[in-house]
Amino acid sequence: MNLSELIFLRPWWLVIPPLLLVLGVVLRQSGNGGDWVRAIDPSLLRTLEKRSAFKRRGKGRPRFLIWSIVAAIIAVALAGPAIRNQASSSFRNLDGVIIALDTSKSMVDSGAVTEGQIAATQLIDNSAASQQVGFILFAGDAYLGSPFSADRQMLHPLLGGDLSNIVAEQGSAPARAMALAQTVFSDADMIGGDLVLVTDGGGVDPAAVEAARALRKAGRRVNILFVSSAQSDPNMPVPDKAGAVRLAAEGGGILTDTANLSPLLSALDLPLGQKLEKNGYTALAWLDLGRYMLILAAIPFLGLFGRRA
Repeated sequence: MNLSELIFLRPWWLVIPPLLLVLGVVLRQSGNGGDWVRAIDPSLLRTLEKRSAFKRRGKGRPRFLIWSIVAAIIAVALAGPAIRNQASSSFRNLDGVIIALDTSKSMVDSGAVTEGQIAATQLIDNSAASQQVGFILFAGDAYLGSPFSADRQMLHPLLGGDLSNIVAEQGSAPARAMALAQTVFSDADMIGGDLVLVTDGGGVDPAAVEAARALRKAGRRVNILFVSSAQSDPNMPVPDKAGAVRLAAEGGGILTDTANLSPLLSALDLPLGQKLEKNGYTALAWLDLGRYMLILAAIPFLGLFGRRA
């Protein structure tokens, strides 16, 4: 149990204890007998007390104090004090990474696809052990290279081979790659997940932007690993970094290049508990201690069952 990460899931309940404190101070300042003490002759007041016709408020204060303590403990319990659930990092079917590699002609002819293969290999080898990894190849269409798997070694042959003619359809259609990634995520019942598009930004059109938005709405993130090499053929499309930036922004991810993989690795290595929390699965990420505090509230509550004098 790591109390250094203690948080309150419903902090608005914490306003109750200060209000109870203010109420206690107000009652204390009002005096034991209220306005009667100031308005009645002291000898007459003593006579009324002897005949039990008048009782000072002070005799009821211990019960009010007990009620206040019980209410304060319950309020804190309802605020949801919680610590991180250490078991959340072991859930293997809740978070995954899909690498989608652009094998279009512009990527192959410029040599950028080779650079992308090397960077993709580094990503899968350095991703968290709790994450499953899938692989997609795309150009004018998209194909599943490998479903989700925890075995990184099975992806090495795919990333180390010749990809120049592996996708027959010409062009670059990242929208198809993102649609396929959404299907893979859904079929695997993944709650969270990251898609990494390894691309030179080609083919970013309204359909691609809409696909990125759909992934973000489903709780995924679209990250861009931008690769760019010199174009030897002036007739080939030039890298579109502006389009890649827009795609990452619409997909809720980040954009980085092959020269600096650290930001992307850090984003992919974000603790699963934080990812689950962002997707609305707080109960899986945090252990709520409020229920145990209700047992603590029962201790002063027992004092209310004592025999009255």
